Amino acid sequence: MRPFARDIDDAIAIMKDAEGKDFGDNELCCHHIRLNGYLREQFPDCAINPLDGYGGEGVITSAVMMRGQDFFIDLYDEPEKVREYLSLLNRSIIRFFQWSNHVNGQPELAGWCAWLADDFAALIPPDLWRKFIVPYWIEYFEGRTTARHWTLHCEGTAPEHLKYLKEAGITRYQPSISKKLTLENVRANTDIPFDWLLYAWKVTQMCDEAIQAWVDETLEAGLSIVRTQIGIYARMNHKQDRLLAFFRAFDKYRVE
Repeated sequence: MRPFARDIDDAIAIMKDAEGKDFGDNELCCHHIRLNGYLREQFPDCAINPLDGYGGEGVITSAVMMRGQDFFIDLYDEPEKVREYLSLLNRSIIRFFQWSNHVNGQPELAGWCAWLADDFAALIPPDLWRKFIVPYWIEYFEGRTTARHWTLHCEGTAPEHLKYLKEAGITRYQPSISKKLTLENVRANTDIPFDWLLYAWKVTQMCDEAIQAWVDETLEAGLSIVRTQIGIYARMNHKQDRLLAFFRAFDKYRVE
């Protein structure tokens, strides 16, 4: 993907021109509908919706995709135009997800929870979050669900970002790959429940004892969602057994 908005004025113009757009009128969407139709035929016992796999990102990540890295300069050079741009873009993202729900035969506003993935927000300094991120995340979640279960996935954050999660109404946080975070500094900076990831490239290099120690430390910290990743790192290094060792590390906590 390449940036396609020349400057912040062009980005605003693109978003204004896209208001009312038919989100289904493009080949990529049609491809997903055809693909999911084929999968339903092959796997009739599985619940596969027409637009499964056809999603979107949060407002900051989407803004950077459109503007490229110049967006981070726009924040300082044209702050009010950035806010207009983010408002237009965020409303478009909300409309997209509501439309997608409708196509999938679901309520436009879910009654259970909503999920937001917005990794590029972590590239914005914490002292700018209240102005450029918090209000748009709140608007997003209010446009996605009537419930108060708001889950955020945002990688790369620093401890200084975490105090703004509660301001944004987040009720569960998934930091995933955020190398500046530790169990201790997350606990010190937010009381929002979060999950903890043993990175895919780390688990493949760990012995059974090291994996067990990692799991023990994480569970002792009180986390209820503890995970690793099954992916190409294990296969390339013929270390699939490390993933089995990860599962075995939970055996002593099993309740029959």
